[in-house]
Amino acid sequence: MFKIINGSLINNRLARFDDSLIPKLGYENHIGGQEKALCATGIEIRIVLNKPELNFKFHSNAPGKLVLYIGSYSIEEKNVNVGLNEFKICLHDRYVSYNPKPSSDYPNNMFRIIFGKGYQVTDFEIDDRDSIDFSLDKPKMVAYGSSFTEGVGAFSYEYSYINILKNILNIDILNKALSGNCLCELEMAEYLKGIDTDCYLLELGMNMRGMMDEKEFSKRVSAFLNVLVSTNKKIFIISSVDFFKEKYQIYKEQDPYYERNILYSNVLHDIAKKYNIPLIPLSDLLDSYSDISSDMLHPSAYGHLKLGLNLAKILKDFI
Repeated sequence: MFKIINGSLINNRLARFDDSLIPKLGYENHIGGQEKALCATGIEIRIVLNKPELNFKFHSNAPGKLVLYIGSYSIEEKNVNVGLNEFKICLHDRYVSYNPKPSSDYPNNMFRIIFGKGYQVTDFEIDDRDSIDFSLDKPKMVAYGSSFTEGVGAFSYEYSYINILKNILNIDILNKALSGNCLCELEMAEYLKGIDTDCYLLELGMNMRGMMDEKEFSKRVSAFLNVLVSTNKKIFIISSVDFFKEKYQIYKEQDPYYERNILYSNVLHDIAKKYNIPLIPLSDLLDSYSDISSDMLHPSAYGHLKLGLNLAKILKDFI
């Protein structure tokens, strides 16, 4: 039988969130998160088979990509098209003949499908005949944040900082980011609290800048953290506004949120200190303009790599 990481199968739709949560996402008229929550970003299918091929199919509402692995050995990246997608994964003859040792604790006959960002997966079907029951328990981290954390700017989800961090630390990261809609709803906090995880990584600050002042931001973040702190799980905060407060100063005249970046940064540092939560400024992870893409906002492909590598150095002693 196959297992789903970072989601569940609801009426043949791969879902990162419970349906009961989605209508509650938003702030005033900003409700884009309700649609973003339907995307299959970072959902992973794992299945152990005693045969060298796997067949699966699904419908997608938008183009995108997915990545295929056997154990931790990469197979290939596939394009996802609008409509019906049918895939047949066949192991390389050399892999079959070598019967390689497992790596990163994945069985060498475990097929893995990792869905990318920006599309919904419905009518999902997988050929799980000849599958083998398995148990694979890795440390878990819940990641919540903006488009940075959902993977925008990386060429594909495989090269997002979250997936890089996951591979380096050899953990499972449950990606609950909502591009453009990281709004710290109290209902979202309660939902994240209910997830079986060992720690939380919260990338905060970017999406609320154009919606609310620093007082409302502080109120929402404080209420959000009140819920998660009650779990007694380790929490880490990335202040994504810090890069744009410090490294980005030469653009202060052009950045409409420059002053709010400073105010938001102060709020996050104060709240983190109050709750004794480690805060990681984005300016400690990215240090150059070449780390952002041509939209002058999101991490570039190189920036995602640096984010993953630098973040892993900071978190490896805690995981």
